[in-house]
Amino acid sequence: IELYVYDPTTLNIENIEKNKNISIYPNPSKSGVFNISENLEIANFEVFDVVGKKLKSDIISNNQFKIDAPNGVYFVKFLIEDNWITKKVIIN
Repeated sequence: IELYVYDPTTLNIENIEKNKNISIYPNPSKSGVFNISENLEIANFEVFDVVGKKLKSDIISNNQFKIDAPNGVYFVKFLIEDNWITKKVIIN
């Protein structure tokens, strides 16, 4: 399956297949520190709990980010090349 984004302001279609390949490790994490396997131009990220409450908004540093939160499941949204990509992470 290929994913596309239609942007009517520039009248083009952009393939965002490459964004599906973002890997986060270790997942689950015991320390809340996560690494991103691909060296992508990630400007910032946001962390949400399972009920949708935003817990953190910050900038990625050295393909790594930290979530200071209790054990549980969280959703991390990354802004990559003007597209938001969401991944699930676990702290245990």
